[in-house]
Amino acid sequence: TNTNTPSILVPSAQDPNKDTRLAWWREARFGMFIHWGVYSAFGGEWNGQKVGGYAEHLQRIMKIKREEYLEKVVKPFNPTEFNADEWVKTVKDTGMQYIVITSMHHDGVAMFDSKTDDYNVVKTSKFGRDPLKELKEACDKYGVKLGFYYSHAQDWSISGDPRYPEPNGPERRKAVVEKKVLPQIKELIEKYHPALFWGDTAHLNPKELNEQILAYLRKEDPNLIINGRVAGAIYGRPTGRWSSVR
Repeated sequence: TNTNTPSILVPSAQDPNKDTRLAWWREARFGMFIHWGVYSAFGGEWNGQKVGGYAEHLQRIMKIKREEYLEKVVKPFNPTEFNADEWVKTVKDTGMQYIVITSMHHDGVAMFDSKTDDYNVVKTSKFGRDPLKELKEACDKYGVKLGFYYSHAQDWSISGDPRYPEPNGPERRKAVVEKKVLPQIKELIEKYHPALFWGDTAHLNPKELNEQILAYLRKEDPNLIINGRVAGAIYGRPTGRWSSVR
């Protein structure tokens, strides 16, 4: 959660939509960021062994091959007690104004019904439901803004992390962006109408790809708030901080 007024990065002083786009964010001040995915079901353990570090990095930390991850993590995922209405009501009752949730983390598993790639919890997991759709409906019901984290520069299911199974390269990343990232961004915007888009690890993409993604986001929804990690952000720099948005 965040209780601080965020620092704002403005892409252009001539941007006529700047104030309109950022108005609700400047007022909100308090929201919830949720990391939730197929990895969550393991609670920081793998084959009886405690897993250190980020829970969402289970696949990388334990060096789980894609096939094993698919069979043991993705397919069995079935959070039957997930209740979007309860989640959002709790957020609303505590005075929070927005939710940001992982629509796809580095493991490449989409937490929504993607027509671009079947590697998602609706088509591939036992769960078979679209949690983002349910969250969007609940957010609209309670008047809570919904934003999506999306790993636009790192996808272990296709191109791999440089520290993980497959080598990452500019040409491969370009293909991933064109065949998966941009189409899924379009799906997220058109189907769920998020108020905020949260990218990550931009330093793993060539600069021109990040700029392409940023331009595409702005074209698809001029009023979408975009964080500083989509284009050019590297950890430790102002634009790499979670609080930097556009």
